[in-house]
Amino acid sequence: MRSLPSRRPSPLAAPARRSSLLASSLLASSLLASSLLGGPLRPSAALAKGNGEGASALSLPAAPPLAALPLPPLSDAARAALASVRADPEPPALVRNSHYWVSNEHNHQVWRDAIADIGGALVGVGTDQNYLLAGWARPELLVLMDFDGEIAKLHELYGYLFSISATPEDFMRRWQQPYSADTRALLRAHLEGAAAGEGAAAGEGAARWVERRLKIYGVTRPLIDRRLRRTRAKYEALKIPTFLSDQGQYDHIRGLWAQGRALAVRGDLTANATLLDLARALRAAGVELRVLYVSNAEQYFDLTPEYRRNLIEQPWGARSYLLRTLGWSVLGYLDPEEAYHYNIQGGANVQEWMRKGSYSKAGQILRKRTKTQPEGTSEMRELPPASRRAPKVAPLP
Repeated sequence: MRSLPSRRPSPLAAPARRSSLLASSLLASSLLASSLLGGPLRPSAALAKGNGEGASALSLPAAPPLAALPLPPLSDAARAALASVRADPEPPALVRNSHYWVSNEHNHQVWRDAIADIGGALVGVGTDQNYLLAGWARPELLVLMDFDGEIAKLHELYGYLFSISATPEDFMRRWQQPYSADTRALLRAHLEGAAAGEGAAAGEGAARWVERRLKIYGVTRPLIDRRLRRTRAKYEALKIPTFLSDQGQYDHIRGLWAQGRALAVRGDLTANATLLDLARALRAAGVELRVLYVSNAEQYFDLTPEYRRNLIEQPWGARSYLLRTLGWSVLGYLDPEEAYHYNIQGGANVQEWMRKGSYSKAGQILRKRTKTQPEGTSEMRELPPASRRAPKVAPLP
C-alpha cells in the first residue's frame, strides 16, 4: 500500500495562531507533573466541594438512559462479530508486576487536531486516556484492550458508571469519596444482576466474581478521582473541551456503551487472538480502523512477526493513525518531567514498515521520523529503507 504523501502538512504541525496554546500546554503539563509529585493543583470549582476523605456520605440517583443515542443501532451481524472477539491468554507476568490503573501521560492534546471527528473504530490500550481520545475522535466503535485483564474489568466499571451518570460532573462524583458508598451499592446491585442473569461468573462463582470487581473500584477510586480532576483542570486551562467538560463528547462516549459499541477485552498486541479477531469483526461490521493507540507498550517488546502481522491485517482507513509514546530520551521529550516522546504514524505507513522495515524496535523506526512542533513530537512519513531481507511476518493462524 502507498504511504501517506511526504508533502502533506503534518497532523502535529501547529499554525502560528496556536503558538500561545502550545506554550500554555507545556506550562500546564509542567504543573500537572509537579502536582503528581505532590505539588498543588486546584480542581474545577464546580467539583471542588465534597472531595475530602472525611466528608459526609452523599447519594446521587442513577440517571435514566440517554434519550437520544448518538449512532444508529448496530446490526445483528456487527453485534455478533464483536461478540466473537476472543481474549488473549493471560501474560506470565505484568510489567513491573503492576496494574496501571491510570495513565501517566499528560499531553494527548498534541494529537487532537489529527483525530478530531475521525470516526471509525478507535482501539486503545490503557485506561482513562482512551476516553479523552474518544471524546475528540467520536468513533463508531471503541475497543479498550490491555494485556492486563484487570484493566478490562476496570473498563466494565467505567461503562456502568457512564450509564448511570447523566453529566460529566456526575460521572466524576462517582469516583469521589463522599459518593463512594452510594456508588458501591449501585455497583454491587448491578454486578450481582450481571453475575446471575448473564452467567458472567461461570467457573468463578458469583460472589467472588462480584467482590473482585468491587475491590477494583475500591483500589482505583481515589487514583481515578485524582486523575480525572487533574485532567479536567489541565484542559480547562488550555481551553480544550474534553469528555470531562463537554456534554456532547460525554454523551457520545456514554452512548457507545449504551449501544454495545464499546468493548473491553484482555488483549495482547503481540498475540494470536484479539487483534486478528478484531480485524475480522471490523470488516464484518463495515468499520475502518481509524485510531490505534498503543501508548508506550512498544518499549517492552520487539517488533515480532506476530505484532507485524497483527498491524498489517487491520482494516486501516485512508485517514487513520497509530499513536504511540516512547520513553527514549534520544528522541526528545515534550515535557522532561513526564519523559515521553509523542509520535503519530499513518495507517498505510504502518503497514509498509511492518512488511518491509528491518528494524527490531519501534524506537529504531523513529530514527526516520520527521520532527514536528512542539518539540518532543514527531510523525512517521518516510518509507522503510530498502533491505536485502524482508522481516518475518507471521502467517494467519
